[in-house]
Amino acid sequence: FLSLKSYPEAVSVLERAANAFPENGYVFYMLSLADDGNGDPLSAVLAARRSAELFKAQNNQEGFEQSALFMQALIKNEEDKALKKTQQTKK
Repeated sequence: FLSLKSYPEAVSVLERAANAFPENGYVFYMLSLADDGNGDPLSAVLAARRSAELFKAQNNQEGFEQSALFMQALIKNEEDKALKKTQQTKK
C-alpha cells in the first residue's frame, strides 16, 4: 500500500498489525511512514517514537537510529510549517 501511496489503506492495515504485534518496531516504523503520507504528523511522530523505543529495547541500533531520525525530521518539518505560518500572519 505504501508503494502505491494508498496511505489510508496502509494506515488501516498497519494499525491492525501494530495491535497484533505490539512489540514489533518495524510495524510501528512503517505505520509512522503511512501516517506521514496520510497527512497525520502527530500520529506519525508517536508511531516513530514507539518504533524507536522498541528498537532500543531490542538493542537494534540501526532501527533505533532510523526511527529517531525520522521522528526528528517529522518534528522539524512541523516546526518549519508553524514558523512559516507565523511569518505569513505577520505580513
